[in-house]
Amino acid sequence: MVARKLPAFGLTVLIYATNVVALSTLITGCDQIIPSKTLSQAKAEKMINKFLQSKGTISNFKGVVQNENESTAEASIEVSNYNYKYYDTDKTYSGPATASFTRYNDGTWAMTRFTITPPGNWLGTTWWDTNVKE
Repeated sequence: MVARKLPAFGLTVLIYATNVVALSTLITGCDQIIPSKTLSQAKAEKMINKFLQSKGTISNFKGVVQNENESTAEASIEVSNYNYKYYDTDKTYSGPATASFTRYNDGTWAMTRFTITPPGNWLGTTWWDTNVKE
């Protein structure tokens, strides 16, 4: 009779342990399973740095403004010594810049545009369309 109760007890303990692990994963690890709808400064900065590579640096990160209705966001930054080509001419820019982001259906973010406004540029704003993913 003890031999019959032991497997039932073992099964009960196993089910309990599985439920505890599943519940604790849901409570503490949801942000790992389900991507966040918000774009954090850290994620934005990582994508901008991936775009800049060795062509420049972020000298000041002012913040991220998100538009939930359109699944977009913009980060206001200042860059230092950003090297780029403008009509086959090498240029260096330091000053304000904007990075535009789009959230995809799977919840991931991508930087879709990088914009600067160099002084003395008669065309005004210069931008690069990109698809740098997190």
